[in-house]
Amino acid sequence: MCFLKKIQIILNVCLFTAWAKDKLIPWVLSGISVAFTKMDHLIWNQTPNNTNVGESAHANVNHDGRNLSLLAGIFR
Repeated sequence: MCFLKKIQIILNVCLFTAWAKDKLIPWVLSGISVAFTKMDHLIWNQTPNNTNVGESAHANVNHDGRNLSLLAGIFR
């Protein structure tokens, strides 16, 4: 195995370690696992696990128009 390939493997391990360490922060952990949240489990299970609704709303706003006057924006 060439030297550059070994360096790339070491960097990948370091990046993964940093990523995993970041996920151990309590507020991050509580946001990704029901086992660590203080939220009621019923509410947790009813909450979507993606942001599709928010993303589509954002796309619709840009589709309807940008740089509108205040009045035109209100009527949209």
